[in-house]
Amino acid sequence: LMWLKDRDNLQDYSMLGSRRQVGHLSICLAWVDSKFSTTARLAKFDKSTGDCEAYDCRLRDLPLDGPGCRKCRSASNISNPVVWLRSMFTSCWTTVQHRVSGSVNFQRVWSEYKTGFGEGPDGNFWIGLDRLFSLTNPTPRKLLILMRVWNNSQSWAHYRSFSRVRFLRKCRNRGFNCCAVGWTYEVITNGFPFTTIDKDNDNAESNCAQSFKGAWWFNSCFGAHLNGQYHNYPEALSTAYAMGINWMMPFEAYYSLKEAEMLVY
Repeated sequence: LMWLKDRDNLQDYSMLGSRRQVGHLSICLAWVDSKFSTTARLAKFDKSTGDCEAYDCRLRDLPLDGPGCRKCRSASNISNPVVWLRSMFTSCWTTVQHRVSGSVNFQRVWSEYKTGFGEGPDGNFWIGLDRLFSLTNPTPRKLLILMRVWNNSQSWAHYRSFSRVRFLRKCRNRGFNCCAVGWTYEVITNGFPFTTIDKDNDNAESNCAQSFKGAWWFNSCFGAHLNGQYHNYPEALSTAYAMGINWMMPFEAYYSLKEAEMLVY
């Protein structure tokens, strides 16, 4: 098996095993191949100590037909450690939206959502509708949504076809908590254009982006809204109705997520 040198964020992985003082990189990679041939996605070798570690994705039930848990933003971050990746696992997810705190206001006008804004993909970030359109056309992409709640457990939703900046009807759903969340929102968002506070494209009597302080592929008005107002703990546990970073099921409309990230591949 071939191994390629790169960088990655080990917080997205869990250690399968380690071996101390193996002495050389080639011995480390051979040990990982023999011990974890079907499970290890990457290896880490410390030249100074000779220590060797094998890793797999922390979220074990992620879809197998893609990059797993590997993110392009992690590969490009020079503060992340050097690792060795199996050659079949070098592709990565591109972050198109990311929420981690309240430092960036997401209630913005159409022109800002069109061009993008924020702190870059490692922070609070929106890639822009223009860029998102170019990423998903003419070939539809897979969409992965990662959500972290306030006890730090993580859930995900996976859509097999995401194009023209809209959710399509194909989706994968596997339950809750360390796998896919309970509902998918193709029924609510499928085919609906994007709405901002100054461009009302939803089917509600009022502008959903104005009512719920954000912007989204609204219908009338609610189901999911990852661009909503950020709330800190403990207020995030019980907000006003749909006034947060919301994914209705299983979290309900009064619970605002700690983190959310949308990625395409």
